[in-house]
This record gives sequence, structure tokens and C-alpha cells, in this order.
Amino acid sequence: MRLHLVTAEIMSRVKSMGQAKIEPGQSGYVQFNLESASAARRLDPFVIRQYSPQRTIGGGIVLDANAPPYRSKDKHLLDRLKGLEKEDPAELIAEQFLIAATGMLTVDELVSKTGMAATTVKPLLDEMLDTGDVLAVSKKNFAHRTRLHSLRQQIITVLADAHAKNPASPGYRKAELAAQLPGAVHNRIVQLAIEQLKNEQRIKEFDGLLALFEHEIRLDAGLAAAKTRIENRLREQRYTPDSPADLAQSEGLDRQDVHTLLQVLRVEKKIIRLDDDLFMHADCIEAAQQAVVAFLKKQGKMTVPEFKQLVGGASRKFALPLLNYFDAQEITLRQGDLRSPGAAVGED
Repeated sequence: MRLHLVTAEIMSRVKSMGQAKIEPGQSGYVQFNLESASAARRLDPFVIRQYSPQRTIGGGIVLDANAPPYRSKDKHLLDRLKGLEKEDPAELIAEQFLIAATGMLTVDELVSKTGMAATTVKPLLDEMLDTGDVLAVSKKNFAHRTRLHSLRQQIITVLADAHAKNPASPGYRKAELAAQLPGAVHNRIVQLAIEQLKNEQRIKEFDGLLALFEHEIRLDAGLAAAKTRIENRLREQRYTPDSPADLAQSEGLDRQDVHTLLQVLRVEKKIIRLDDDLFMHADCIEAAQQAVVAFLKKQGKMTVPEFKQLVGGASRKFALPLLNYFDAQEITLRQGDLRSPGAAVGED
């Protein structure tokens, strides 16, 4: 199984001590036999995950980092471990963080789960925040660094596996990523882990797609040729582009391949999505923007029919999403049925 110890992930075998097995919800003593050396000290927290599929099994605290191999005949070892245990309030708080299904807890939840008074929990939590053992996920929610590190490692693993299986894809949507993580882990702690990894340039994000920072899109020859044809087709169609379904039919591709190629073109900033099934070439949008800015600087106001004429007489189906895009980019400012220059349009 996978042992997450402080900042390390180590493959390990585990042996129950003093009992045949530990049932869900129970606690007990175990000994880990690590596949590689790792530094640890007494009271360091840990989390264990199943090897595959990855899911959290449990967590605990190191009592003896240099224990001899356990033998069932050793009658004194379990007594010694019990002696190493003590009801340290800080340990009880750390343990609750490590076993929390959502990965985070509030002060009130800690009070409820530990049975300690809020006047005891709050100062201890403040100390753990100062040492960095606990991090604030929000104003009221907190998470242990060991759980957060374990989640970060799992995100990296999920993305690496996704890239290996589909190197043509530019990335993984957050919802797809969340589906591969422990089901009960709260979105807030997932988002915190994502933001940390982005800040450390271990992953990157474009338009909601997550990928390892070093990931490069790899298309086979057939898809690469299809991508070029689709880009050229969208450029030539200007302001009345085909839908993804039409592109799939004309190219003889399945919808998923077209979806992937459109994502790649967006990452490359060759096309822009204006609506769910409406993609226009960036060159055409740039030309339309220049025409709109020139018109507004000369006329001051613009109607929808006038805009439609600027984009080759395109129907409202195509013209309105493009006009809404210019509103969002502050190229235009909507005032009833009219558009005036937006904040992004400088004055001569």
C-alpha cells in the first residue's frame, strides 16, 4: 500500500500487531515495512492508501520510528507501545484531521469529535497553524498538512495517468479529476491543493483544463492533419462556422476526436469558444473587433443590425454570441439595444 508520511509517499507492507485485523472504525497497532528508507519521528502523522485503486484506508501517528521487527511471541512490545501512547490533546486533534472523510474540520467539529472544550481546542489549533501542521482552507475550515500533501500527490498521479492514456488531450477538467479522488474529500481542499500545485508550477490550467506543467500535447499523424483542416475550415467560414457535429461529419471523425482537437486549438489560441457549440477562428474575431472599434470611434453607437453587417451579414445565431463576447471583453458596452465603446477601447 501507499504510506504518506510527512512529505513522502512510500510503498510499504503493513502488519497488524496484537490482533488479526483492524475493522473499519477501530484502531490498533501496526508495523510498516518500507520499500525504501524514510525519515520519521515519534508523533509524526501518516495516512495509508490502497495501492490501486487509490483510496484512503486510514491514518494514525508514529509511536516508534525505529522499532524492531514485530514477532507475536514478543509479549512486551505491545505494552511498550501502550506506554508510548498518551492522551495528548494535540495528538487527538491531529488524529481527527487524518481520519476526517472530507479532509477538513471546523473548530466545532473538533470539539464534538474529541470531546474537548472549545477553550482547549482553539489555542491548540492556533499553535498547529503557527507551526504549519494545519492549514486554513477557509475562515472556518482547516486541514492537516499530511492530508493535503497526500491529496497533492494523488492529483499528480491522476494527471500523469491521464496524460499517458490520452497524450492528445490538453488536460483534465476539474470535475473529471475530482471523480478520481476520494469521493468524500471536500472541493475546497481539492481547490487548495490545485492552487498550491499551480503556484509551484507543478501543474497548469487553461480554461478549466488541468495538466502537469511539463505536459505537451502529442497528436498522431491523422489527428494532426485533421486539426489543420479544421482550423482552416473555421478560418474560411469566418462568422458562420460549422458546429462540432458538422465538423465530425465533414471530417469523418467521431465526436470525441473533434472535441479533443477543438480543445487543442483553443489551448493554442487559434480558436475561441463563444457558446457551447460555437467556435470561431481567432483571426476572424480579431478582424471583427477592429471593424467594431473603427465603427464605434466614428459613429459612437452601434445597433445589432449594424454589427451583423460588419460581420458579413451573419445571422443572430452567430452574431449575438460574438457581440456578447465583445461585451465581456469590454470592447463594447451594452446600453439597451445599442452598443457604445467599452472600457477596453482607448480614445484617440
